[in-house]
Amino acid sequence: MKLFRSITAFLLALCTILPLSSCAMLANDGSSDNGDDVVNEGKNNSSDNNDNSADTDNSYVSSNIKGGIYTEDNGGVRYTNDDIGATVLFDSNWYVADMTELAGMINLTVDTSSGQSSSDIANLMRESNTFFDLYTLSSDSTRSINITYEKLNAIYGAILSEEGYIEASLDNLDASLEPSGFSDIIKSKTTQMFAGKERAAIELEALLNGGKVYEKLVCIKSGSYMVCVTFATYNENNTDELVAMFTAK
Repeated sequence: MKLFRSITAFLLALCTILPLSSCAMLANDGSSDNGDDVVNEGKNNSSDNNDNSADTDNSYVSSNIKGGIYTEDNGGVRYTNDDIGATVLFDSNWYVADMTELAGMINLTVDTSSGQSSSDIANLMRESNTFFDLYTLSSDSTRSINITYEKLNAIYGAILSEEGYIEASLDNLDASLEPSGFSDIIKSKTTQMFAGKERAAIELEALLNGGKVYEKLVCIKSGSYMVCVTFATYNENNTDELVAMFTAK
């Protein structure tokens, strides 16, 4: 947990705000959905996780999404996600957040001393329509990748496309980022080859705390969820290298 708390503030702010910007716009429309949410019921096999219980897969109980699965691979952590049709290996140069940390990223407090299992944490996560499935940070704290799931309500779940989600995010992006200290924001809608398929995407660069931030956000619709894969780098634009880490499953 000590390492996770030292994550550079700008990366966390950037990765948290973008997927929520379109959500805020849709919420202002007045529509809502109170259906059951789906969350990560497994546990990340990061180096800081010493729980050897049998409940170690990051799978989901859902009719239309599966979520990511974490496995150990050659001293690293492999993340495989059928919903986005991709897999990626994080070697020892990457820190991968565990389930407790992912819950904390949506402001859920988990008391690890009480013996809560990953399933218990998952039940808490179900109360949120947006949750993190992956958060990983490079050892030098200059590169970050995260994956979020946002449940679309009954109306927009049927009609909202990946491109429409991107457009909604762009409309609200400046207002979402500026209160967190971002300035000189340059953004554009684009497409990105991701795991062998062309996807709608956002490219962004901005100033934050005297440094340059670069981000690429790729969106994949899966059932009633929009899955957002966010690549962020600091000072140098290495987002294409991060995208290339993912291969088709």
